[in-house]
Parts: sequence; C-alpha cells; structure tokens
Amino acid sequence: MPGLQMGIDFGTAMLQICVAGKHRRLAEPSVMVCDADSGKPLAIGSSAVEMVGRTPSSLKSVYPLRNGMIDNLEAAQQLLRPYITLLCGNRMFKPSVLFSVPSAATRNEKRAWMSVLTDCGVGRASFIEKPLAAAIGAGEDCVSPGGVLCVEIGAGCTDAALLSVGSVCLSASSRVGGNSMTESIRQYISHARGVEVGFLTAEYIKKQVGCAIRREAEVAVLVNGKEVQTGMPVNIEITSTEVYWVLRSDLKALHETIQQLLENAQNEQIADVMKNGILLTGGGALLYGIDTWLSEQLSMPVRVAEDPQSAVIRGIEKVLQSGGKLFESEYVYLASQSFGEEQK
Repeated sequence: MPGLQMGIDFGTAMLQICVAGKHRRLAEPSVMVCDADSGKPLAIGSSAVEMVGRTPSSLKSVYPLRNGMIDNLEAAQQLLRPYITLLCGNRMFKPSVLFSVPSAATRNEKRAWMSVLTDCGVGRASFIEKPLAAAIGAGEDCVSPGGVLCVEIGAGCTDAALLSVGSVCLSASSRVGGNSMTESIRQYISHARGVEVGFLTAEYIKKQVGCAIRREAEVAVLVNGKEVQTGMPVNIEITSTEVYWVLRSDLKALHETIQQLLENAQNEQIADVMKNGILLTGGGALLYGIDTWLSEQLSMPVRVAEDPQSAVIRGIEKVLQSGGKLFESEYVYLASQSFGEEQK
C-alpha cells in the first residue's frame, strides 16, 4: 500500500505516535497553551506542559481529552496535526493510521476521532482497542483461545478487557485513572492541610511517595504550596502513609471495575485468568505496590508489564508490522469503510 503507515495512541496525558518500519516513535504530553481570546495555539506538548499553572490570564492551558474521550474537538486537531505533518514530511500519499480507542468507545465517539484524523490529513484509519494493543505490546498471545485479562490504567480512565482469539470478549471501564488519583491528593492537601498545590505538584507527590500498600520504610517529599487562609507561600511535607490513605477510594473503584468484569466471565475464562494472571499496563500501573494490592484483593496473580506506559504504542507497532490474524479476522476494522453504513 502506498503512503506511510502510522500508529497513534492519543491518551488523556500523553500522545504517542510510531511510524511503521522506521523504528521512530514520538511521545509528547497531550496539552497545549492557547490564546484565551482567539484560541490560537502558542505551545504544544513538552513546551506547553512547562507553562501549565504558570500562564497569565491572556493564556490558557487546554487538554483536548477528558476521561480518555475527546473533550475539545478543535483542540485535538490542533495538537495532533503538527506531529502528523512532522512525521509525514513532504509525501504525495496521505498516511494510513492505526488508532487506539478505549474498549467502551461508542460509535459516535469513533466518528469524532475519524473527523479529527481526516482533518489532520489522514487518508485511511483503523481502530484497535487499547487493552488489546497493550497486551500485544506486552508480548501476550492474544490470538490463541486462551484468555488474557489486561487492565490498562491510563490517566483519564481504566480500561479492563478479557481477550481471546484476537478480540475483546468482555470489557469494563471506569473513570478512575492516574488523574483522579492526583486530584484526590490535591484535594486532601487543601482540606486536611489547608494548603493549595497545583496539579503538577500533586502529580509529583503521587510519583514520589504514592503507594497502594504501606511501604516498609516511610518516605516523604517536601513541596511548595499556598496557604488557603492567608494566601502566603509555605513548604509542607507529605508522607507516603498519608498518600496511602488518600488513594483508598480510587483503588477500591479500580478493584470493583475488575471484579465486575470477572463476575461476567465464563468459567473457562476465569480458569485462564487464574493460570495466566492479570496484566497491568498504562501509567497507573507504576504506582508502588498496585500489583501486590490487587493480587491480595482478587486472590489471583497480578503482574505489571515492562514499560507499561508504552505498551499500547508498542502493540500498535507490532500490528502494523505483521498484521497477521488480527487483520485476517477483521477484528481491526477499517473505520473509513465501516462508518459509511450501519454495521449488521
């Protein structure tokens, strides 16, 4: 097929793009800084994230996605288009794209993504569910009949899916993700400590001392904030034990999402999961002890994929390189064709 083949994983926090056969991968934060009046983008990706929380009133930070879905259609186009143009260069043919979507994405949401991709210069687009791509990227055999349970903990949502024969058999999703955990930390510091901190500071706290199980040796981090009552700057120390208790409700919701999927699974599928274990991918899988905690709660083995944040784009890259039975079974379907008429 003429033209370039690209893979795109557009997440709430991170945009990752690969080019088939080129061993080239791009990863940038899914944020842009725009003029508050005109909406014209002034910075995108890494250059924009450095400005978040530091912009004057004439500028605003924009995140095109919320909870894994498009929140601002125009912003999604403005953020994605420059990167596609950069990777395509001056080519005669429009690129073909394999794009990841949450397993719970509706037909209308996929149509919205098709609109974004078309406006960004894409000639042909296909979709693949994130958990399926993540499991492939982690090296799982998703083509055989044996069941694989992959839980993709992204920034905006958690997407759990039971995979077999190259397709999603069952799925369950939750709006609990890395961002909701970060927001829980930020609200705790504001209410319990009387100090306001920015989202990026709360994210830093989560990465440094966040944990799903109590650490053997407590650790702490010193951060800057602003006193709620006086508005004056202040330094505060946040411990891992504090964050452990803060994240209880988010982790409980995550556990319930996986449990809901398991309750709807067939007996043979449960046996496969008990044998193979649960695979965790996405940035949320990096939370200290989350695999141990889930294993205790669910009474089954749980493991974290190697480099879980890039599992989806690695899986997309593998599919682009080989195609194989996923394409033969028409599970990865051509959106440009299938959206022309209602599926039967």
